[in-house]
Amino acid sequence: MVKGLLTGLIAVALWSVASAAGAVANDTASTRYGAVGLDPKSLFVGFVTGVANADDALARLEVTCDAAGATCTEAHAFHDQCAALARAASSSATDALGLSVHDTRAAAQQGALAECQKNGGEGCNIHDTYCAPADLDE
Repeated sequence: MVKGLLTGLIAVALWSVASAAGAVANDTASTRYGAVGLDPKSLFVGFVTGVANADDALARLEVTCDAAGATCTEAHAFHDQCAALARAASSSATDALGLSVHDTRAAAQQGALAECQKNGGEGCNIHDTYCAPADLDE
Protein backbone atom coordinates (compact mmCIF):
# COMPACT_ATOMS: atom_id res chain seq x y z
CA MET A 1 0.00 0.00 0.00
CA VAL A 2 1.30 3.47 -0.81
CA LYS A 3 1.39 4.82 2.73
CA GLY A 4 -1.90 6.66 2.56
CA LEU A 5 -1.38 8.09 -0.93
CA LEU A 6 -4.81 7.05 -2.08
CA THR A 7 -7.85 6.43 0.05
CA GLY A 8 -11.54 6.10 -0.61
CA LEU A 9 -13.29 5.70 -3.90
CA ILE A 10 -11.99 7.65 -6.87
CA ALA A 11 -12.13 7.57 -10.63
CA VAL A 12 -8.94 7.51 -12.61
CA ALA A 13 -7.58 9.30 -15.59
CA LEU A 14 -4.13 8.04 -16.30
CA TRP A 15 -1.15 9.72 -17.86
CA SER A 16 2.05 7.76 -17.84
CA VAL A 17 5.61 8.11 -18.88
CA ALA A 18 7.20 4.71 -19.28
CA SER A 19 10.90 4.12 -18.87
CA ALA A 20 13.56 2.42 -20.89
CA ALA A 21 16.11 0.47 -18.89
CA GLY A 22 19.62 -0.37 -20.04
CA ALA A 23 21.09 -3.83 -19.87
CA VAL A 24 24.38 -2.52 -18.54
CA ALA A 25 24.58 -1.91 -14.78
CA ASN A 26 25.59 1.73 -15.25
CA ASP A 27 22.61 2.35 -17.53
CA THR A 28 20.24 0.69 -15.05
CA ALA A 29 21.63 2.78 -12.17
CA SER A 30 20.38 5.92 -13.89
CA THR A 31 16.80 4.58 -14.18
CA ARG A 32 16.12 3.34 -10.66
CA TYR A 33 13.61 5.98 -9.53
CA GLY A 34 9.99 6.68 -10.29
CA ALA A 35 7.04 8.59 -8.90
CA VAL A 36 3.28 8.28 -8.74
CA GLY A 37 0.90 11.13 -8.00
CA LEU A 38 -2.76 11.96 -7.57
CA ASP A 39 -4.77 15.09 -8.21
CA PRO A 40 -7.52 14.71 -5.60
CA LYS A 41 -9.83 17.16 -7.40
CA SER A 42 -9.67 15.75 -10.94
CA LEU A 43 -8.71 12.24 -9.72
CA PHE A 44 -5.92 12.08 -12.27
CA VAL A 45 -3.19 9.51 -11.51
CA GLY A 46 0.23 9.98 -13.10
CA PHE A 47 3.27 7.71 -13.24
CA VAL A 48 6.88 8.52 -14.10
CA THR A 49 9.71 5.96 -14.18
CA GLY A 50 13.26 5.71 -15.46
CA VAL A 51 14.67 8.68 -13.55
CA ALA A 52 18.04 9.04 -11.84
CA ASN A 53 16.86 10.35 -8.44
CA ALA A 54 13.78 11.07 -6.34
CA ASP A 55 13.85 14.85 -6.85
CA ASP A 56 13.94 14.45 -10.64
CA ALA A 57 11.15 11.86 -10.49
CA LEU A 58 8.91 14.23 -8.55
CA ALA A 59 9.80 17.13 -10.87
CA ARG A 60 8.92 15.06 -13.95
CA LEU A 61 5.73 13.93 -12.27
CA GLU A 62 4.77 17.58 -11.79
CA VAL A 63 5.36 18.20 -15.52
CA THR A 64 3.29 15.11 -16.38
CA CYS A 65 0.44 16.27 -14.16
CA ASP A 66 0.63 19.84 -15.49
CA ALA A 67 0.49 18.54 -19.08
CA ALA A 68 -2.74 16.75 -18.21
CA GLY A 69 -4.17 19.86 -16.56
CA ALA A 70 -3.87 18.24 -13.14
CA THR A 71 -2.32 19.35 -9.86
CA CYS A 72 -0.88 16.23 -8.24
CA THR A 73 -0.68 17.38 -4.63
CA GLU A 74 -0.32 13.82 -3.36
CA ALA A 75 2.92 12.36 -4.72
CA HIS A 76 5.24 9.53 -3.78
CA ALA A 77 8.72 8.83 -5.18
CA PHE A 78 9.96 5.25 -5.25
CA HIS A 79 13.34 3.55 -5.80
CA ASP A 80 14.00 -0.01 -7.00
CA GLN A 81 10.29 -0.74 -6.71
CA CYS A 82 7.14 -1.19 -8.77
CA ALA A 83 3.91 0.80 -8.60
CA ALA A 84 0.65 -0.85 -9.66
CA LEU A 85 -2.82 0.55 -10.24
CA ALA A 86 -5.97 -1.60 -10.05
CA ARG A 87 -9.47 -0.49 -11.05
CA ALA A 88 -12.89 -1.97 -10.35
CA ALA A 89 -14.61 -3.71 -13.25
CA SER A 90 -18.11 -3.57 -11.77
CA SER A 91 -20.45 -0.93 -13.09
CA SER A 92 -21.58 -0.12 -9.55
CA ALA A 93 -18.08 0.83 -8.39
CA THR A 94 -16.18 1.96 -11.47
CA ASP A 95 -14.57 4.69 -9.40
CA ALA A 96 -12.93 2.27 -6.94
CA LEU A 97 -9.20 1.80 -7.34
CA GLY A 98 -6.13 0.65 -5.53
CA LEU A 99 -2.55 1.83 -5.80
CA SER A 100 0.41 0.01 -4.32
CA VAL A 101 4.21 0.31 -4.32
CA HIS A 102 6.33 -2.75 -3.45
CA ASP A 103 9.72 -4.30 -4.12
CA THR A 104 8.42 -6.65 -6.83
CA ARG A 105 5.91 -6.39 -9.67
CA ALA A 106 3.81 -9.24 -8.24
CA ALA A 107 3.67 -7.73 -4.74
CA ALA A 108 2.70 -4.31 -6.12
CA GLN A 109 -0.09 -5.87 -8.18
CA GLN A 110 -1.37 -7.95 -5.26
CA GLY A 111 -1.36 -4.85 -3.04
CA ALA A 112 -3.21 -2.77 -5.65
CA LEU A 113 -5.89 -5.46 -6.05
CA ALA A 114 -6.36 -5.70 -2.27
CA GLU A 115 -6.59 -1.91 -1.95
CA CYS A 116 -9.14 -1.73 -4.79
CA GLN A 117 -11.32 -4.33 -3.08
CA LYS A 118 -10.91 -2.55 0.28
CA ASN A 119 -12.15 0.64 -1.41
CA GLY A 120 -15.35 -1.09 -2.53
CA GLY A 121 -14.31 -2.37 -5.94
CA GLU A 122 -15.71 -5.57 -7.36
CA GLY A 123 -13.94 -7.46 -10.11
CA CYS A 124 -10.80 -5.38 -9.61
CA ASN A 125 -8.08 -5.89 -12.18
CA ILE A 126 -4.65 -4.46 -12.84
CA HIS A 127 -4.74 -1.39 -15.05
CA ASP A 128 -1.03 -0.49 -15.08
CA THR A 129 2.24 -1.50 -13.48
CA TYR A 130 5.46 0.51 -13.71
CA CYS A 131 8.82 -0.45 -12.25
CA ALA A 132 11.98 1.55 -11.74
CA PRO A 133 14.11 0.20 -13.21
CA ALA A 134 11.80 -1.21 -15.88
CA ASP A 135 13.40 -4.66 -15.72
CA LEU A 136 13.32 -4.82 -11.91
CA ASP A 137 12.18 -8.42 -11.53
CA GLU A 138 12.33 -9.83 -15.04
